Amino acid sequence: MSADKKLTAIQKRAQNAEALAPFSLDHLKHQLPLVFPRDPDLPPSPKPRYRSAYRYLGFDDLDAEALGTFSSLEIAVRLFDYSHLEPLLAAHIYVPSAKGQVPFHPVSMYLLSLYRRERDLSRHEVLRILRHPTEGQSLRRCTGFEDDLPSESGLRYFEGQITPELQQEINALQFDVLYQAGLLPVKPDAEEEVQATLSFDGMLRTVPVRRGPLSYALLERESQLLRTGASALSCQEEGQAGVRL
Repeated sequence: MSADKKLTAIQKRAQNAEALAPFSLDHLKHQLPLVFPRDPDLPPSPKPRYRSAYRYLGFDDLDAEALGTFSSLEIAVRLFDYSHLEPLLAAHIYVPSAKGQVPFHPVSMYLLSLYRRERDLSRHEVLRILRHPTEGQSLRRCTGFEDDLPSESGLRYFEGQITPELQQEINALQFDVLYQAGLLPVKPDAEEEVQATLSFDGMLRTVPVRRGPLSYALLERESQLLRTGASALSCQEEGQAGVRL
């Protein structure tokens, strides 16, 4: 085995400082927020109001010190503006009806679900954290919940509506956002055989650029771009491209 193959991910990143430049905080701030595209053909949400209020938090408090203390979700909600996911999620989950309770904002519920899956928490535990006066303060701010909080059955129902097809559609939108920002080397709608390799500290995962389902945790781990840096590799042989995080 050659000496190059024995290099660790940290050593390889150290040798690719130029490739890491697009992922520096100073560079990224000129592109923030990373905004999900909105399908103009989607109708408005069938629900005129919600019991939570997701809002993009901005990135003014995202600095080197914050990167050492923020959770992945706290970083992700400052990198990405998820507002345009509202009509997409609402179209799949809510129906026009005057009956029943006013629902929660679908992006609030979606982010709460992502947080739960990333932390591998039970629904009971994530809702306990959300309710806690101090422990859940940041989580409530990130997701847009205030005094009115979802029940365990409500969260279970919501997650049951996030089908693999819907999640893959959201994955594709996020791929497009990253490509438009220059953080992916391959256009998301490239040919079927073209793939992107995503890795975190040497843990490689190869997925199709357009249809490959990222895990819930992997989706939100885009925040690791800021924690560990990343090297975007040029297209390799055999129709693959790599993004090493």
